[in-house]
Amino acid sequence: ACLVDIELEYLKKHLKLSVKISGTSEIILNYNQIGDSFSNFQKRTLRHNGAFNIPTNTAAETCLQFSFEV
Repeated sequence: ACLVDIELEYLKKHLKLSVKISGTSEIILNYNQIGDSFSNFQKRTLRHNGAFNIPTNTAAETCLQFSFEV
């Protein structure tokens, strides 16, 4: 990664964490595959009653979003 941008947002007992990674070279087509580190992010987030999403995924940038009720 060339640049990692981390953003935290807290609003009405809801925490949102966004991680933007620029300069990535591989595109994640299916992060639900067994053994994939992104599927592990999803499993651990769900274990804590949160949500995990990858809204942007290109050869130039990947964005990971985590959200939790607190």
